[in-house]
Amino acid sequence: MLDPMPDSWAWDFLLPMLAGGWRAWLIAGFLLLMAEGLNPGTFALFFCGFGALATAGLCFLLPGLDPAAQLLSFAAMSLLSLAFLRPRLARAFLKDAPGPVPGDGGVGRALSGFGASPEGTVQFQGTEWRAATRDRRPAAIAPGDPVAVTGRDGLTLFVAPLDGTGDKTGGGFGGRL
Repeated sequence: MLDPMPDSWAWDFLLPMLAGGWRAWLIAGFLLLMAEGLNPGTFALFFCGFGALATAGLCFLLPGLDPAAQLLSFAAMSLLSLAFLRPRLARAFLKDAPGPVPGDGGVGRALSGFGASPEGTVQFQGTEWRAATRDRRPAAIAPGDPVAVTGRDGLTLFVAPLDGTGDKTGGGFGGRL
């Protein structure tokens, strides 16, 4: 039979927070949302913050909720919001993003994939992106190779290989990475 209170550092850390009830979850939620604001682009902390705020609401409505149920609620709400809200929010925020938008052109660097596959990952404007060739055919792109960003579909960039000079037409690379 499982011990309901395992002897570990995790419980020593979590139990005081869980005993604090809804106030602790509310503080944790706001701290996670602020952390997302300080580290934009990850978008994961936002959903953990959302899960903590939802758990705070549940703890407010159900005082004395078991710590295991609180953790389960936090995990479930975080994962559900990540699965269902992230695609919608990403489309909404990336569609009208100010400044240079991926797909307006530019040069990135292949990180993995491609070879025999039309898909891989690239680094573009300091962020790792899922990428694919526009025609969905395998391309001769090795990790570390520069790639031209030719478009975007949601969170996937369309890329094309560049020749040795870093230009599809034979011009210069110009150090735009």
